[in-house]
Parts: sequence; C-alpha cells; structure tokens
Amino acid sequence: NLYINYFSQKKIIRLYKNCDFKAHVSYDYYNFLKQKKIEKIKYYNHPVEDIKLEHKDMINKKLFKGNENNIKKKFKIIMVGKLSTITYLQYEYLQNEIIPEIVNNKFVKNNIEIRLIGSGKDNDFIKLYSYKFVNHLGYVNDFEKELIESDLYLCPSPQPLGSRSRLNEGMAYGCCISTSIFDQAADPNLISGLNCFISKTPKEYVEIIEKLIKNPSIKISVMQNAYKTYQSKFKKSIACSDYENDIISLL
Repeated sequence: NLYINYFSQKKIIRLYKNCDFKAHVSYDYYNFLKQKKIEKIKYYNHPVEDIKLEHKDMINKKLFKGNENNIKKKFKIIMVGKLSTITYLQYEYLQNEIIPEIVNNKFVKNNIEIRLIGSGKDNDFIKLYSYKFVNHLGYVNDFEKELIESDLYLCPSPQPLGSRSRLNEGMAYGCCISTSIFDQAADPNLISGLNCFISKTPKEYVEIIEKLIKNPSIKISVMQNAYKTYQSKFKKSIACSDYENDIISLL
C-alpha cells in the first residue's frame, strides 16, 4: 500500500503541474501540493447540502431562542461514521486513551452519555461498548435529529487522515465540535474556542467536556458560531458560487 501510495502521489503532482487551474478542498493537501512547488493553487471550502426546513426550525429553537431543556439527565456526546480507517482510529483512540481519562474524572463519567452512531458493532471495541455511559446506536433513522440534539460532537482524530466534510456538516446543524489538531490542519475555518474546540491530548478532551457541562453558555456560544460559519462558508449557495464564478472566468 505504501508503494502504491508513493507512486500515486507522484502521479497526482505531475497532473497538477500540467493543469491550467489548480485547486483543492482539503487545506492540508493544498499545503502539501504547494510544498511540491505547485504554484497558484486555490483552496475551496467544502459545500454542505441544504438543511431541511423542519431541521432549521429545530436548530433555531436550540441556538437562538433559549429553548434548550435545562433538566437534562445526561450530557449527550455523539461520535459518527462508518468504521472506515479514520473512524476506526477514532474508536481506538476513544477506547484506549480518552475513556481511561473519563473513568478518572468521576464528575464527567457520571454526567455523560456517549452515543456511537453510523456503524455496526466490531469485536475490537467490545471493551468500549461495555461502559455504562457508552450507548451503541448503530444506524439511526433520523441522523440529523441526533446532530441537533447533541451537546458535543466528538471527533478525536489521532492521525492526519481528515474528517473535514463531516465536521462541516456538524456545523450546519449547530453542533459543538471537539476535534484534533489534525482536523484543524485540514480546514482553516476551525477556530478553537470560537466555533469548535481543538485538543492535543486525551485529557484535554475530557477537560473540555467538564467545562461545557459546568458552563452551558460556552457551549451555546460555540454552537452559534459554528452555525454562522456554515452559513458564511459551507452553505451550498455560498461555497458552490465560488466554484461557479471561477469556472465561468476560465471559460
């Protein structure tokens, strides 16, 4: 696989050098190509599909009308995705690195529910499923509702494989996102403390959870800014018009 990847990268670089117009939607890959002496390359934001009207109403009630239920039993944390390479690594990181930190923090352990969404069970994560505060939901009927009703969208990428598009979608639904420096490198729109939280260590993820449980106003502020980032950067009409204008100018 490394052999194939090496020659694939070389071929991609050759193709890019021969193009009249060069662009990419992943910021880390954009920077990689620039390092390979590919000049005049443009970065594009990733467009997110339009939100349905009923979901827009739910988002607005939660973010801007103070309609959040203050008598919550548990702080709802979601992790999403099929068990592809990146999601598998996130599950592994959660099970082996983050969960032990949660167990050591009784306040967090007693006040959270981690909801695993979008994948079947895997024998490699039997230990993860065994914790009382972990709820494996698998495939759900209303994925958007899970996004909107979450308190935290956890995306703990331990390696630079990228979860950019799923995080952009999370912002579209007003999620409070907790992710890694690797995902931030793939999307310059992720600003820690403003529209998301960026962590470097397992303990930092748990510290952020504790802070958000104790200070719900911080969570709401980050959610609002995440939604505003979607509206100004990732909304289909905004992001796609950037592509369209450049294509028209080329023609």
